[in-house]
Amino acid sequence: MQTGTQNPSGFSLVVNASPAGMAVGDPQPVDSARLGEQAFVADLITSPPVTPLLAAARGARVTGVDPALRLLDVARRRAAAAELDVTFLAGEAAALPLADNSADVILSVFGVIFAPDAQAAAAEFARV
Repeated sequence: MQTGTQNPSGFSLVVNASPAGMAVGDPQPVDSARLGEQAFVADLITSPPVTPLLAAARGARVTGVDPALRLLDVARRRAAAAELDVTFLAGEAAALPLADNSADVILSVFGVIFAPDAQAAAAEFARV
């Protein structure tokens, strides 16, 4: 089950309640976000970089955040090979390297379930 909501701060939050039913590369999270042209999308725990590449291919400005430097390098290479302009930054879900109120949409297909502190990650989503 997938739901889309908007919080009082104005950002869209797409929640996938059954990630076990999704496969890597499933466009459903990006489709559900209903991205507008040039929307700023933050993708959390971005590897494999399928979601940020799908969002960028649809015209969004995308920043992918992941704590694994090696996986960020892989993501950068895949974005370059696809000729997509995506920024990838090192960071944790509980301390995102993004400005307050900067994202129109925050996506995290699988990675956020691995965040050591879910409450801190949720607070960061609201901040960004």
